[in-house]
Order: sequence, then C-alpha cells, then structure tokens
Amino acid sequence: MNKIILFVFAVCAAAWSYGNEEPATTPSGGATAIVCTNAAIFWFPVENADRIWSWGEGFPSQREYAWLVEVSLMEQKFEFGYTKWNPPPDKQANSKGSGSLQELLRRGQVNIWKNGRYVKGAHGISAARKGEGVAIRLTEPEFLKALLGEKPKQVVLESVGSASGRTKETVEVSYQRDSASVPKLSPEAEALVADYMQKAENKVFVIAIDTDRRFAYGSAFGKESLMDAAKEAVNHCDKERNEKDIVMQPIIYAMNNKVVYEEMYEKTRPNIEKSEGALHENN
Repeated sequence: MNKIILFVFAVCAAAWSYGNEEPATTPSGGATAIVCTNAAIFWFPVENADRIWSWGEGFPSQREYAWLVEVSLMEQKFEFGYTKWNPPPDKQANSKGSGSLQELLRRGQVNIWKNGRYVKGAHGISAARKGEGVAIRLTEPEFLKALLGEKPKQVVLESVGSASGRTKETVEVSYQRDSASVPKLSPEAEALVADYMQKAENKVFVIAIDTDRRFAYGSAFGKESLMDAAKEAVNHCDKERNEKDIVMQPIIYAMNNKVVYEEMYEKTRPNIEKSEGALHENN
C-alpha cells in the first residue's frame, strides 16, 4: 500500500466521519455564508449575471433590487446588505438606466437594520460582484463579535429583483478561525474555490499548499456520494502535485458548499503523519 492509497483512505474516512457526525447541507441555489474573525462573506448566486441590468423602472419609493442577510443575534433581529430603492415620483424621471451588475451595485446602498429600523453610523459593509453572484462583505467589529460569540447555525439570504421577484433561502453558516499554522489560500486558489462553490452537490475540494504558497488542487462534483467525490478529488490533486513537485499532502477544503478546511486540517494531518511514519518503518 503506497502513500497515495493511504492518504485516499484517510481523506475518505474523514469524509465519512464528517458526513455521519454533521451532514453538510447544500442550498439548492448554492448560496454560502462564511464567518471568520476579521470578516464575514455572504454569497448570493445570480442567474445570468452577465446580462444587461435595468433600473429605475419599478414603482416609486419601492425596493427594486436587494441582496440581504437576516440573522437573530442578542435576542434582536438584524438585516444587512445591499438595496436599490426607486426614487419618489418627483425624482423618478431621470432615474432610469442600464448597465452591468457591478454598475447596478454602485447605484444602491448598503445598510444594517435592527428590528426593522435603520442603524445610523453603521460601517464595514460592502457589496460587489463575485463570480456569478453578489458577495456581501461585513467587517463591522461589534457585529462580527456577536456573530462569533453566538455562532448562529443558519442565516436567511433574501434576494429581490424587478423581474425575479422576492426569494428567501436558509443557508448554513461556516465558521473559520484564523490560524498561522494553517496555510492560507492565494487569490488564484480562492478563485478556484469560488468556481467550485457553484457546482452540483456531492462534491469535494482538496488542496495541497507548500511553504512557498505553490499549490495543487483537485475537485469533483455531481457524484453519487461524498466518498466518491473525495476519491476523485484526491486523485486529481495527487496528479497535479506530482507535476508541480508539491511536497505537502492534500487537505479537504470543502465538502459540498461547507468550508471545513481548518477542521479537516486538524483531523487529517495527524493521520497523514502516522501513515508516513508507518511506511518509513516498514521500508
């Protein structure tokens, strides 16, 4: 039994264990919610994001577009994100326009509401296009402290569109802790993860990062089980590791749309080291 086989076994065992202890749930639309100590990012998939968007065509003083996050914290209901309001009747004549999704986002505003009331002076919130969707980024210190303190398991993502109407989706929150010992992803790797997040469920993303931040990755999606996806993803990653001469072993980054990178780093790393030690002793 070689190192690759041993590692596939370790990764698949971790996938099986994870799936039985806490099944990963994949929202039908692929939306994601990730919270760490310095930022929280909530991603909304947008159908046909590259189309030409029109604004200023709805009813006066009504919410025309929105991407909002709803969460209960400190026994209060909070809502934050992006909103594009139509102006009142006397200002609507010059409000019509069209352009890209990013241009639409520049036409609106980002805010935080508490129990339905606007929170004055709130900051540290932004909206931008990310991949085939919209990302709401939150860095407001007190809000992040409350999120990390209470760790709500789910948030509700609400989308409003002039043509698509209003939809709400409950999304499981992934929590990541900052750790100097866990290799960080480069912007290139983050882009690959963003693309992976939009794939069909029963999927796994694994990555191996060397000390110089070179990396190899593997992903598989639309499989019959997470186990099948893990095997294929590791095989792809090992092939790229050999081509790039990456020394570090792969770590599971995500299962379905749930990021489990640091959790799996802690679980899988000891198994890898034990397996390599056993191989060394037997050779």
